[in-house]
Amino acid sequence: MLRVPGGGYAREDIDRLVTALGVPCSGPDHAVNANELAKTHPGLVSRVERHPYRIAFAVLAVVVIVIVASILG
Repeated sequence: MLRVPGGGYAREDIDRLVTALGVPCSGPDHAVNANELAKTHPGLVSRVERHPYRIAFAVLAVVVIVIVASILG
């Protein structure tokens, strides 16, 4: 299975890629977000892709805690 993020490509370009690869293609005919894709194909989308803001805030929290601990300690 190959997943192609099509956000930066025109539909015609994706169609040409599928034709050039010569492989069967199935899937939605519209753009889907990571959560929708994970429901359709479990295990294909990583946790980071499904929850980018949660991961970013968690990393930011760790950085802030480290900075505060280094200032206080």
